[in-house]
Amino acid sequence: MILRPSSACLSFALAFALGCSDAPTGGGAVQGASEPQQDGHRAAVRTVDPALHLCTLSLRQLALDLGACAPAGSCGEPALAFGGLTRVMGYVIDRSHHDVVVYGLAEPGAARIRTEDFVVALRSSWHLYGSRRGDTFFYSDPGCDIRPTPDTMSELQELGREVAAPTAAAQEEALHRWQDTCQLPQRVSVLGVPVDSEFGRAMVTADYDMKRLADGTDQLAQPGMVSVADLELARLQAGLRQGAPVRAGAHMNRFWLTSGTPAYQAADGIVWLPHRVVQVRTHTTGADAQGNLADTTGNDPQAEEFAGRFTRLYDQVAALRPVYRRLGNLFQLFSLTQAMRFREADRRAGVDLEYFLHTAPVAEAETPRELPGRFAVKKFKREQSVAGGKEILQLWLPSCGGVDMAIEPSAGQFQDSGELATLRDGLLDPAQAVPIDSVRESLRLANLDQEESSITVTVQDHGTQFRTYTGDRVGPLYEGLDARKLMTEVQQLAKSHPGVQTVNLELEGFTPKKAARFEKTSRGELELLQPNLRVRTLRDIAGTPFERVLYSPGIQLVKIDRAQVVAREVWQGAVTLAVRVGDAMVQVAVRIVGRSATVIDDLLAQFGAQFSVVDSLPENVIDLTGRVLAQADALGRSIHQLEIYFEGQYDNQKHHFQFGDANLPREVVPA
Repeated sequence: MILRPSSACLSFALAFALGCSDAPTGGGAVQGASEPQQDGHRAAVRTVDPALHLCTLSLRQLALDLGACAPAGSCGEPALAFGGLTRVMGYVIDRSHHDVVVYGLAEPGAARIRTEDFVVALRSSWHLYGSRRGDTFFYSDPGCDIRPTPDTMSELQELGREVAAPTAAAQEEALHRWQDTCQLPQRVSVLGVPVDSEFGRAMVTADYDMKRLADGTDQLAQPGMVSVADLELARLQAGLRQGAPVRAGAHMNRFWLTSGTPAYQAADGIVWLPHRVVQVRTHTTGADAQGNLADTTGNDPQAEEFAGRFTRLYDQVAALRPVYRRLGNLFQLFSLTQAMRFREADRRAGVDLEYFLHTAPVAEAETPRELPGRFAVKKFKREQSVAGGKEILQLWLPSCGGVDMAIEPSAGQFQDSGELATLRDGLLDPAQAVPIDSVRESLRLANLDQEESSITVTVQDHGTQFRTYTGDRVGPLYEGLDARKLMTEVQQLAKSHPGVQTVNLELEGFTPKKAARFEKTSRGELELLQPNLRVRTLRDIAGTPFERVLYSPGIQLVKIDRAQVVAREVWQGAVTLAVRVGDAMVQVAVRIVGRSATVIDDLLAQFGAQFSVVDSLPENVIDLTGRVLAQADALGRSIHQLEIYFEGQYDNQKHHFQFGDANLPREVVPA
């Protein structure tokens, strides 16, 4: 009998970049990637495609290499850095060599995965960190928890009531005591892995950092990332401006980093991991009379808004805070080892994982058992006509939660994919072709699909057929010329993503006339299949540098220019947005051209309304524009008479892309 204790910890997700190296390790323990081993085993590392940085890593050879160099302390790259991989994509069964081969990316400049993190993840998946009590075996998925002690919580609850004292002096005194109490140490727990390991310490570091971002004691220069305290303050200020009654008080929520339900792809002898699974979740929390924390009924809209923003901006946050990249790698590794255990990869390959499970060294890394609490106080004055005005004090109690890598594969999560068989053969045999274009397109689209309400599909016109790709699978979603069958596949894809309301169709290789016909036909077919599913198209943007700008989530409002006449009976207006791409902020002008100044100004007003509470959103430029157009269409605005252009300067070049076709005079179209 196996029991898994319940925990307040957050679940851990997967996502990172992988890479490989042909350089031998220190001491000559690992041979070059292209040099075969003398005993008939495959080389530890092989570069499958240098342009894509696609590589494979033999677990059997890695174990042999580590076993030879670890006792002497002479291991180097790639033995200690998991073959140089920076992002794990899946594994392949190599029956002829009795081996399990991990494959992924080795992206230049990205942080490399640590071999010992794989070892810890594998041992956790094989339940080696559990314990037996009588006839029952207890184990936990990897996770952590940081929370105040019951005594601290009891005192905070009492002080929270005292802050509402009738006099300003009493309020100030209670507030100072409240701040002091908030900073008392919080207990740290690590589950499912050794507490003093780099794996455990990384989880604690990421969780503690997330709480600081949630309560506003730390901030990131990332559009769209707004703390819960600031979201609540903005709500109060907006209500006061509108003359609506508002209520301020103390709130407490549990936040945790967790995993969604992964949808693996699989064929005989190969598994492809989902690209993105890290999520931030929240739940309202309270303490009983003894100060013990527990979830409560109800919800906190601002806390849920923060969790949703963090989830959608996870990759952008990870670019600014490397600890989240590392956390993503740990999620990915645990997803990999869980899939290996569930599908019995070692037995099917005939490989012995004994070295990784019981012998491979794991260095100790001290993890703190306590961390200081934090506090955030937000206050502002409501100016009234009466003397003295009124001050509203907004308190944010310390958040609790953690990390919870509850990734439990089931048979229904593994979707059959025939294209993976071709990938499997190419990964194992250098003489076999690898569907690199399909892999590249899948990875590109997976990077674009960061919105919860939309999916992106690329449709390529090959003359005799359309070829359609998604970020969920390797290989075409559809090949042929039947628009109804193509849209049926798209509809089924959308159904497999709960919450999806919009499909972005990126058209490649279409002439303008053919694109217009395809757009009209596909929209009509999809409306018959699923009327509430919107379709929007973009042409000739896929693979361009500016694509990254338009699809990067996290945007900030810069300015709105009302409609002005630019030609006979033609008006133009624009909304300018700022987007962070890497280390730079890029401005994008969404230029709206049409024959009605009223319609253009109405549309610009709807853009402005999206930023009515805070001036930044977690969306990207494409999805925000599509949502505004959909709202305008629902209100009966004549958006079919408009042309939308995305314009900006990136990588020292000016770019523009058209969104719609109203047959306006060419003199108003940018060169």
